[in-house]
Amino acid sequence: MKIKPLIPYPALLLEDSIKALVIADLHIGWDIELSSKGIHIPSQTFRLKARLREIADKIDADILFILGDVKHTIASAELSEWRDIPDFFDEALELFDKVIVVPGNHDGGLELLAPRNVEITDTKGILWNGIALMHGHTWPRLHLLEAKVMLMGHLHPTILFRDSFGLRFSKPVWLRIPFDRDNLVKIYSRRLRKSVEELTDMIRVEKLIVLPSFNDLLGGQPVNSIKGSDELLGPILRSESAILDEAEVYIVDGTYIGRLNILRMI
Repeated sequence: MKIKPLIPYPALLLEDSIKALVIADLHIGWDIELSSKGIHIPSQTFRLKARLREIADKIDADILFILGDVKHTIASAELSEWRDIPDFFDEALELFDKVIVVPGNHDGGLELLAPRNVEITDTKGILWNGIALMHGHTWPRLHLLEAKVMLMGHLHPTILFRDSFGLRFSKPVWLRIPFDRDNLVKIYSRRLRKSVEELTDMIRVEKLIVLPSFNDLLGGQPVNSIKGSDELLGPILRSESAILDEAEVYIVDGTYIGRLNILRMI
């Protein structure tokens, strides 16, 4: 299975006998939250649809995976989401044979908004062709850790820059993070009350790839300014099983800018 970032888009291509596009964190309806703060802009769903179509025209993939947070409101749905989310899914179903959502923490009630032929899976993630796919807000099911590579969203990772005049700006980034398997084995041993020896043979995950948000108008978490694991989103990252200091950081345009521990110092 080939895993290929689709530069310059915040999307991955999984390529084997079947091609699959992977994106995360659309947050359709976030503009309503801006309206409540006095910032009025029209719905931006048309931008997400245009970007998706542009990518689909280039890669001819069969499946679209969305790793959570299709919607922005958490437990309910705003009026605009009742319009915009079905509209987005209708576009996606025209472009791909299958649309599969691994729900995130913002996707409460998504089943009511999605067409019947959109597949909504387990919130704790799924295994597809040897790759673990999850949103990242829950512990993954044990069988997902048999995969060597795990993909997740949830964090909206960005890198914070400061110029010589003190002006600050950020850019969305990819994170490629190695796992401390021994630590992960110990955690799951406690959680599942299984022996370390038994889990050592089962847990094979080596690498975590964190996707940037597909919605480029959203903010994110500047990973080079995080001071401790308690500031991170999601149990996998907070557990320190993913070794964030050793994460390789790539801007969405494909530029490799270094390991996170070095970026934190500069």
